Amino acid sequence: MIDRRKLILAGAASITASSRARAASPPVLVELFTSQGCSSCPPADKVLSRLAVRERVIALAFHVDYWDYIGWKDPFASRANTQRQRDYASAFRNRSVYTPQMMFGGQVEQAVQSDAAAERILAQLSMPADRALDVVMVRDGGDVMIKVEGAADGTEVWGAAFQPHAETRVRRGENAGRVLRNANIVRQLRKLDSEFVWRDVDPALGLAVWVQDQGLGAVRGAAALPPLMSSAA
Repeated sequence: MIDRRKLILAGAASITASSRARAASPPVLVELFTSQGCSSCPPADKVLSRLAVRERVIALAFHVDYWDYIGWKDPFASRANTQRQRDYASAFRNRSVYTPQMMFGGQVEQAVQSDAAAERILAQLSMPADRALDVVMVRDGGDVMIKVEGAADGTEVWGAAFQPHAETRVRRGENAGRVLRNANIVRQLRKLDSEFVWRDVDPALGLAVWVQDQGLGAVRGAAALPPLMSSAA
C-alpha cells in the first residue's frame, strides 16, 4: 500500500528524493532510439546528453538491438526498446525503423543530430495542458512510490529506470576503436498502474514516469527522480 503521507510530502522542497510534475507546464519527454553499433548515432547521443541536463526536459536513450548483428552487441540494447520503436513506427505509419531517431513528447519524430535541430523542435512543440494531471514520485530506500492523479481515460502510465552515464570502448562493428559516452540509458521499461510501488530500484538508477495517450500518442505529463548514488560506469 502506498504511504499517502509520503506522497503528500512530495510537494515539499525539503524532500530531495521526490519529484512532482503538473501538466500545466509539463517537461518534454525526449526519447532517442540509438545503438552503439550504428556509426550515425554518436552525434545524436551527444545531443541527448546535453538535453539531459536541461530543465523542463526528460531525455531518455532507448538502445535497440537490431544493429547487434553487424559485429558489436550493444550492452544496453533490449528487445523491449526495439518493440517500443516499432510501436511508434506503427503509430506514425512509418514503413520502417531507423537510428538515430528522436521522439519529442510522443508527437514529433525526426533524425536529430544537432543541438539546433533539437532546439527548433522544442521551441515549436506545443505540449497538451491538462491542469488536473499530477505525477508524484517519492523514493524510500530501494522503493519508489508513484501516484498519478487526474489522468484521463485513454491514457497509459509508463515508467523507465535509467542509468545516468556510461562510457564504453567499442571493439568491433561500425564504431570500432571509439569510446562512446551515453546518457540516461533506459535499463528497464514497464507499464504502470496509476498507483504503483516500484520495488528494489537500483540506487544508481534514476526513474522517469510519464502519462501518454494510448497507442504511444501525446505525452500528457512526466516526472523524474535522480539516482540515490552516483555510478562510476
